[in-house]
Amino acid sequence: MTDTVMNVSSSANGHLNTRDSMRLNALPKISAIREWFHHEELFIDKGFTRQEWIYHRSWRRHLPEGFAFIRVLHSLGYPVFFYVGVSLLVCVYAQWAEDAGAPKIFTQQNAVRSQRYYIALLLTSFAVGLLIVFRTNSSYARWWEARTHWGGMLGITRNIMRQCACWFPEEQQDKLAAVARWTAVLTPLLKMHCRWQTDVHIQLKDRLLPHELAYIVSVKHPPNMAATVLTQLVASANLPEMLQISVDKQIVQYIDSVAACERLQKQPIPVAYTRLEI
Repeated sequence: MTDTVMNVSSSANGHLNTRDSMRLNALPKISAIREWFHHEELFIDKGFTRQEWIYHRSWRRHLPEGFAFIRVLHSLGYPVFFYVGVSLLVCVYAQWAEDAGAPKIFTQQNAVRSQRYYIALLLTSFAVGLLIVFRTNSSYARWWEARTHWGGMLGITRNIMRQCACWFPEEQQDKLAAVARWTAVLTPLLKMHCRWQTDVHIQLKDRLLPHELAYIVSVKHPPNMAATVLTQLVASANLPEMLQISVDKQIVQYIDSVAACERLQKQPIPVAYTRLEI
């Protein structure tokens, strides 16, 4: 009798242990599903990589984001289904119930009262309109900022060459020629840096000397290194301090423009502007 009870108890415990183990095995999967539906991650702004920009600049970016749509719908499911349900009820009532003899709500006498049925549509369309306006303004502001910094490159390079050509001594014309070469590659280096282009040795082979080209190809950040080389050339010319400061201001302005272009490159407009309009 005792053995039977012990066997039954052990089998019951074994059954419970098996069921508990199945639950424990299912917990990571359930947690992963819940994490996948965690909607706050959808609206976190992340920096763009090269592959993401390639995708963004292609026709595929106009395709709807299927998984993102499901996750946004899950996060906004209750209000979305509520407004959709109310809209369907109003449409069904106006299409069939009024024809069957029900009181008509869409009449001239009830025009004021019938406006309340359009409140949901007005509220949602107003919100979507605001998001579209914000996104358009943000996109244009980004374009204008990039255009401003890129157009400023012309003034920076002109000022560097104008000042160095006037202030460098006659016996240092070789350094002035080096300044001219490095100034000429400031804008192309920034362009290739923002586009992740690696063919620097091909595009700049006619502008830099072979050893200069080999040096700029080996560095991690070519625009900053070109600015550093210019600073060293100006410092080695033994110009008066005020003249060095004047040239250095142009180089500092170039570095600021590089940083602004990198920020525009790595940080797109807020993703919420797009995903809330899905």
